[in-house]
Amino acid sequence: PISLEPSAGIGRFLHAFSGPGFADLHWHACEWSEVSGKLLAALFPTMDLHIGPFERWVRDQGARWQGRIQLLISNPPYGARGASIAEDPDRSYREKMAYHYFLRRGLDLLAPNGLGVFLVPAGFLTGKTMLFQALREKVLRRHHLAAAYRLPSMRPNGREAIFPGALLVTDLLFFRARGGELDAVDPADRAILEGRYFEQFPKHILGREVGKETGEIG
Repeated sequence: PISLEPSAGIGRFLHAFSGPGFADLHWHACEWSEVSGKLLAALFPTMDLHIGPFERWVRDQGARWQGRIQLLISNPPYGARGASIAEDPDRSYREKMAYHYFLRRGLDLLAPNGLGVFLVPAGFLTGKTMLFQALREKVLRRHHLAAAYRLPSMRPNGREAIFPGALLVTDLLFFRARGGELDAVDPADRAILEGRYFEQFPKHILGREVGKETGEIG
């Protein structure tokens, strides 16, 4: 199966998918940092690695792999997008925040029923503004949210659980590609669209939310 990590760093997410049971995955990856990219290449020498922004990979290779990727995993950057925003020729993906772009663009590359796994700030799933609702609508019309888990911000010892120096509320999201686009959001997804996923699934909040209310930056 063809797999993609569009913001690979030094491969922390990839390591979770490199054990028994994942030997058949053929990985493509993007990493903007040249230093991190060289470390990643040393750790995963058989990977098809692009050192540069994800937008450039989409421009150069996106058409080739569109609708063929079975698995995509990503902990994308959370800040504002920079100059690379113009490298993706499709202007419908001109999201201002980086993770909004990675989420939409990455998921839309998936094959029908392909799996997308994202670790993103909590604003996407429970933010109440029109911005977040519009973003959720774009995603839900093309992809089914199979499950989501709100991760602990803090360990029992009082230290940050995931991101040292930052108490961010983050969600681990699992999507399945629909293989097309609905005319409107599925009525069964109305609560998700309105930012009420965890009202339906309170046990999916793992621990206590501490930090920025929406987990958002910018």
